[in-house]
Amino acid sequence: MFRQIAAFLLSVLVLTVVPVGSVMADTSTGVEAPPDPSLPIAELMSFQHEPTGLVAVRPTNWQLDSGPDGFTASSSLGAPDDFVGVFISRERAETIAETYNAPAVCACRVVSVVLLESLKRNEVDGPQPETIDQVIADDGSGTLVVATTTVTPTSRVPVRVMTYARTTVRPDGLIFAYASVPADQFGAEEDFLRKMVDSVALPPGETAR
Repeated sequence: MFRQIAAFLLSVLVLTVVPVGSVMADTSTGVEAPPDPSLPIAELMSFQHEPTGLVAVRPTNWQLDSGPDGFTASSSLGAPDDFVGVFISRERAETIAETYNAPAVCACRVVSVVLLESLKRNEVDGPQPETIDQVIADDGSGTLVVATTTVTPTSRVPVRVMTYARTTVRPDGLIFAYASVPADQFGAEEDFLRKMVDSVALPPGETAR
């Protein structure tokens, strides 16, 4: 049950940052088309997500989409890569935490754990998920490096990906960010992914809009 709730929560949060027009491609024909290649990251650029005030850096050659609660970026719809940043208000976190009968004071801590756990699952059959590294701070903030197997919106061919994620608990809520690339590119791009995810923040002294 915990994994089901975690998976649902992650899917809901990501959907809030993907425009309605970004839909899953039709793969009902059964054609085993390979996923699009993930464009190598060469350079990062700064940007701000206006609806929330979040600032971050992203690859210059990845496409950026935005929603009311956050953003997502990828080198293409069919590529096995992703960069997501979301702000979750304390009020929303408290609503989610009620699912676990958790007191309001622990809401952001609970949601942080749920979100990180939700990344430790395969979307399709493949090698078991492997947690490479995880650190959880006293306030519930955490980082995670995990290997999982997934598919893209345009292909049913499984791809092994590596994900770096971070949750940051704040007085006004929680920032959740993660970035994924194919496992065979992670070694060359890990520094970029860490810079991207670690950059997702609100400017000093500011709260979410």
